[in-house]
Amino acid sequence: MWYEILPTMAIMTACLSIPPVAAHFVHKFFQNGNPCRRDLTTEINRRQFLRDNRLTGNTYVLAGLEAIPDE
Repeated sequence: MWYEILPTMAIMTACLSIPPVAAHFVHKFFQNGNPCRRDLTTEINRRQFLRDNRLTGNTYVLAGLEAIPDE
């Protein structure tokens, strides 16, 4: 019958939902409380990462024009 597929569907749903949920918590606990990991594979992302670190002291605080000191 149709209800015989429900246990298999529950197992597949659980197996497919565990990795994204686990990745969220791993990033939150091991990356300074930030659940979103930053991608540093391109040069522009690396430069923005270093800029945020230099201007604000924390790489996860976004720095806009207000963080740039006036001369």
